[in-house]
Amino acid sequence: MSVGYQGDHMLENYFYDKTGFEQKDEVKREKAVAAVLEILKVSASHSANHVVITSLKNEISEAADAIQKALDKQ
Repeated sequence: MSVGYQGDHMLENYFYDKTGFEQKDEVKREKAVAAVLEILKVSASHSANHVVITSLKNEISEAADAIQKALDKQ
């Protein structure tokens, strides 16, 4: 799955590892949180509105939940 920017492969192997086994929930969560952090990093470097970025940082868990929910529905 391609997300764009520098993190083109941040969600690679979300569902299955490189050997074809299903990923553990902990690994899926780590990948979702990493995706959120990458989005924040890119947003912060392209945004003059620091308040919005700071607000989103406070909701990393919820954003990671949303990413996982969207991926798991596929």
